[in-house]
Amino acid sequence: MKILKFTSNGCAPCAQLTQWIDANQVLFKDHTLEEVNHEFHKDLFKDYNVRSVPTMIFIDGEECMMKEIKGFDPVAVKKFLEISAGS
Repeated sequence: MKILKFTSNGCAPCAQLTQWIDANQVLFKDHTLEEVNHEFHKDLFKDYNVRSVPTMIFIDGEECMMKEIKGFDPVAVKKFLEISAGS
């Protein structure tokens, strides 16, 4: 699964999410995690209709969106990763 992490410079919740991901790398070991910064990738923000940061979008192997989580919500991220690992 590919995970897109939409962020922006100066975004405190984005920094919290990054720190949480760094501290919980084991949850992400089987996935490709890509950071999408608004300053450099406005096109992807538009393509995925992302209007707030942080936003995480989970994409399956067929490039279909499986889940979108807005804001810094580590409980929702962990729960989704655990559920998707079991399927």
